[in-house]
Amino acid sequence: PFPVSHRHFGLLGLALRLGAGLSPLSPPPAGTAGARPVLLLYSPDSEEHLGLVCALAERLRAGLGCDVRLDLWEAGGLGQAGTLPWLYAQRGTVGRQRGTVLLLWSRGSARLFRRWRGGAAGGDPPGDAHDIFGAAMSCLHGELSAAGRGRGWVLAYFSRLCSPRDVPRPLRPLPTYRLPRQLPGLMGALRGSPPAPRRCCPGGVGGLLHRLGAREGSSPPRHIGAAAGT
Repeated sequence: PFPVSHRHFGLLGLALRLGAGLSPLSPPPAGTAGARPVLLLYSPDSEEHLGLVCALAERLRAGLGCDVRLDLWEAGGLGQAGTLPWLYAQRGTVGRQRGTVLLLWSRGSARLFRRWRGGAAGGDPPGDAHDIFGAAMSCLHGELSAAGRGRGWVLAYFSRLCSPRDVPRPLRPLPTYRLPRQLPGLMGALRGSPPAPRRCCPGGVGGLLHRLGAREGSSPPRHIGAAAGT
């Protein structure tokens, strides 16, 4: 069980603002046909983080028409293919369709990253057969080492569960967004368009993004290294 505090109520409010009205295991209607796919990866390290992950995934698909790929919504495919084959197949599909891998980071992710990095340095396997996070780190590490420098990957974090310093130095070259403040810019990146302007129209998607980002304002994406002063 997790202790109840004012921070937890604030996180609940953020989840509700993102549109958390569905069960994590019940995906909303499919995204718009022809939309670029978004593979959403995360570390299931707390109830708060998982709730916000599911809320954001639901909003991306149901609210903006994104073709979201989330393991919690793909139980059938995971059961048939296996966790790691499913992940690599999804990564391949996203790459071919010029989509985005959205990595939602947290303090728990940082702990798992250190554990994964220690195992990789010692020559151990990247994780067990059900470790999507470890496999994702191996995949990202390989792409960052290649000429593309992690092209197609985007990192975001919820400001109440993470800080810029929780993002490991090897991942700081990735385009990074602080949520909910930089949610409009993230939406633009996932659509393959420039970041949304600070002033949005009061209705439709523009109004939705304005309301989601209004509490902290919006700003252009920046590399984590600059945010952390490194």
